[in-house]
Parts: sequence; C-alpha cells; structure tokens
Amino acid sequence: PTGPRPGALEPSPDHCCFGMPELAELETARRLVEEHCAGKRITEVTTTVQRASDELNGRPDPIVYVCDPVEFEKALVGRVLERACRKGKQMWWQLGGPGKHPGLHFGMTGGIAVRGVSGPKYKRYGVDATEWPPRFTRLEVGFGDGTRLAFVNSRRIGRIRLLDDPEHEPPVSLLGFDPFTSPPNAATFRGLLQARRGPIKAVLLDQSFSAGVGNWIADEVCYQARVHPARPVATMSVDVIERVRAALTDIVKTACEARADHSLFPKDWLFHVRWSKGKRPGGEAPRTLDGHPIAFSTVGGRTTASVAAVQGGKDWAGQARPRKPVGPEAAPETAGGDAAAPEVSVRRRSAGPRPPARVRQGSAASQPKQRAGTKAARPKRASHAAADATPIEPASHPSPAGALDEAGRTASADGHSQRSAGPRVTRGDAATPAGTAAPAKRRRPAKRPRPEGLAAPACAAPPRARATPADSVAARRPKRACRQR
Repeated sequence: PTGPRPGALEPSPDHCCFGMPELAELETARRLVEEHCAGKRITEVTTTVQRASDELNGRPDPIVYVCDPVEFEKALVGRVLERACRKGKQMWWQLGGPGKHPGLHFGMTGGIAVRGVSGPKYKRYGVDATEWPPRFTRLEVGFGDGTRLAFVNSRRIGRIRLLDDPEHEPPVSLLGFDPFTSPPNAATFRGLLQARRGPIKAVLLDQSFSAGVGNWIADEVCYQARVHPARPVATMSVDVIERVRAALTDIVKTACEARADHSLFPKDWLFHVRWSKGKRPGGEAPRTLDGHPIAFSTVGGRTTASVAAVQGGKDWAGQARPRKPVGPEAAPETAGGDAAAPEVSVRRRSAGPRPPARVRQGSAASQPKQRAGTKAARPKRASHAAADATPIEPASHPSPAGALDEAGRTASADGHSQRSAGPRVTRGDAATPAGTAAPAKRRRPAKRPRPEGLAAPACAAPPRARATPADSVAARRPKRACRQR
C-alpha cells in the first residue's frame, strides 16, 4: 500500500530538530522508512551522486561508503524491505531472502527523505525535498510502486555499510542498552553505572553504555535529575542514580512519542533555552522558565548547559574521589540536587612546623655536607671524637719538660694536661710509650714464587703491552680508502 500506515502520526510541516541527530531523531527516521517503504520491493539503487554542481557528480562517495558500491547495489535490487531497525544511532534495513543487509550511520548531518513526504528538519540545515534528488544525496532507493527514498549526508561523516547480521556484528554489537527499546531496570542500571568512572554526563554520552544518548539528551537528563553534569559517578548515591535512570527513560520516551518535534516538548525543559550559549544581543545569559541563569562549560569534551540553582554550582570535577562507595545514608540529598556535597576523606598536611626526621647515628644524613671542590674527610672513630670533645683547661703552672702522658699531652701539677708546644705528635707515635722504638709498619706479604717446571694456568691472559701516545693517536685516526688509479 502507498502512503503512511493507518494510525501513523504525520510530521508537522515546521518539524525542526536541533543539533546532530540523536536517539529521538533516529527513531523518527526509522518510523518514516517503515511507514512508507516497508513491504515494498526494491527495483532501483543509485549510489552515485546525481548533481552537476557536486564535485562527486557521477561517482559514489568514497568516504561515506565503507563497502563496494557495486556490490551494495546488487545486494539490494530485487529484495523486499521487510522492516527498518534501529539501536542507538545505528539503523539497518531487514531485507527478505538470502543476502546481506544495508546499515546506515547518520553522523552529524545525516537524514532520511521520502519524496512527497515532509520529514525532520534541523535548525542550522535541512533536507530540502522540494527538488529531487535532494542536495547532498549519497544513496537513492526506488521501489516498485514509485516511492523513492534518499539518504542525505552533507558533511560526509555518515557511513553506509553492507552487513551479514547487523544486530550481532560491529558497530551495532558494540553498543550499550537502548533507553527507548530496552531500558534497564533499577538494579541493572545501578550496577552498570557504578562500574564506570568519570563525570555523569561523559558516561551517558558513551555509546557503549547508553546507545543513542547525545549532547542535548544528556544535559536534559542531568537537569531533570537535579545532578550537576560534572559530578563523578563514584560520588552518586542510590537515590541520585535512580533519579538519573527515571529521567533518562522519561525524556527519551517523551521525545520519541513527539517524533522529535520540539514544539511538543514540555515547556519547562532545558531544551528550549540551551542553544544560545550566552550569545544573545546585549550579552545577557539565557535563563530557564523559572528565571534561573544557565551556565555553559565543557564536560566530556562537549559544550554543557547547567543551572546552578537546580543542579548545584560546585565544581564536582575538582573534588577528590572518596575511598569508599557513598551510600544513601552517607550522602544526603537536598531539594537543590548537588548543593549538599558528600563528605570526602582527604589526608592533608598540618600547617605547623614539620617534626625533625630521625637520623641514625653514623648515617650519611648525620654527616656535614661537603663543599663543592673539596675532598671528603675521613670519618673519625668514636674514641677520637670523644677525645676531641673533651674540654682542655689552660694550665696554671708550667709542667716539667719531657713529661708526656699516653695521649701526647704535657702533664701539669694539678693533674690536668695540655698539649705540648713542641712538634705535633702523630697518632702512631702517641700510642708508643716514651723511650721505646716505634713498631715497624705492616707490609703486604710477598708473592710466593712459582715452583720450577710449573706452567702458567691456561686462563691466564698474556701480558699486554702498554700503549704509547702515538698508538692511541693512530687508533683514532680514520683509515683512508684506497683509490684505484
């Protein structure tokens, strides 16, 4: 049958979608294909660009097509499009009969247009279906009843693939749960979220976690759940996680039921006022319906809109990560969302003076530092150090000449001793009693001569001649190559 199916909701002429296509826009495009093309046989496939002003006129786009365009045409012609499927931002068509199936990735500027049917449009660009084929068409499919469908991609970031089993092979198999077709329950969502790290918005944007969530959906979820987008997942309590799950499910369901028509979105959504980014005439920052100012920052590499009065104004990205998971009783939440931050245990250094370090006696740290360019002094023995520390009092009476004690000092009449004014006594002579000869120095034992007839060991290397300065200069001199005359 021609035309939309009974009960299908026809998009309004002023249908407008902001930014890049996200889950709601992809679901609207999937419904557009299934309502107007399902059950029809494909009779014509055009992979070449049919526009004289385009530089790719008459040729397929080598960037958009990941497969062979000729093989793509042969795989589609003559087969029936049974249904259009989607997961996240990936769409594929289930064709009847044996063979491969086409897969479409919209990228930032992808869109589906059906001739004679008004489709979704974007704020900064749109698919002009008044002329056919539309501008930037990369794929055109014709059906037996005359219906024609076009896949448009202006910035060439989208992709066209040919897959054997699209649902169970990349890129679809690498995606996380779809919040619209398969939303997880509370326990599953809490387990998936607590296994992640980073800000909550960055986790929501990760397609391996929640497929199809884009920038405006992530901002709306954080706003409706009263959670700051930069809040780390590790600091979120069970109640906050449940608020995020409920907001994500409700926002995606509402946007898909409205066929991504922003005029049907609730008036209190952040979606309606988040697009100006503070560039209004006069420099006034945009405000919500309640009059709260909207702040813009960067979270997860994307421009982020947040309301401090609702979501809390603390810089959650600069907070330390708690050591233990925060439970519902450990992180009380207020009506203002993140205004009450959980207590974070952080070890800090005291402001007073640091206690002196315990230094072991005789260690390198206990020795005085050596000046640059001087020779290190040999450490003294304990007996010498004690002797140097003993105070020497001046003698009141001269001591008889030649009376030396065993330490090399002149004995005085009152029993004290002082150093002699004569020649300095060495350490070896000081220990020698007066009138006795100094002991001979200890010599190293001479090498025992090798017995006659005993040969040198086999491992002994022959004596090496000492190199002269002339030999070392000759060794460093490069050798000259011989020239053939």
